[in-house]
Amino acid sequence: MNTPDQPAHEFLAGQLSLLDRMAHSLQCAQSAMLTGDLPALQAHTTEQMELCQTLKRERVRAASLSESRGSTGVLHSSEIQTLETQVRMMEDRVRQLNRVHACLLARAQKALAIFRHILARECLTYALDGTSTGSRTGGE
Repeated sequence: MNTPDQPAHEFLAGQLSLLDRMAHSLQCAQSAMLTGDLPALQAHTTEQMELCQTLKRERVRAASLSESRGSTGVLHSSEIQTLETQVRMMEDRVRQLNRVHACLLARAQKALAIFRHILARECLTYALDGTSTGSRTGGE
């Protein structure tokens, strides 16, 4: 049965599914980051980029469809309102996971900066053969 709310229902259900996949991918990426699993981190990052592109495409398509139909965007079905609430909640969850992910990335960047700094200082102190290059050699 094709009801007036069916396109909205399909759109919202699709958005909810995509957002759920995004949340799952973010959680897996965070786990991969914490365990140092770089291939898994890269795979989840790629998946997240693809999901973002799909979400944008779907939202643009839905906006153009509602404009062409002259829709006011006001939906009355309780099922549609429930889906809208679920989508908003999932968007909030994805935003929170993004904030956590950003914090983990910032922490990893700080750790890498510290290691780069340590390595840069060590390169000034020691030659490739392990002998000291500084003035502390004692006049040998």
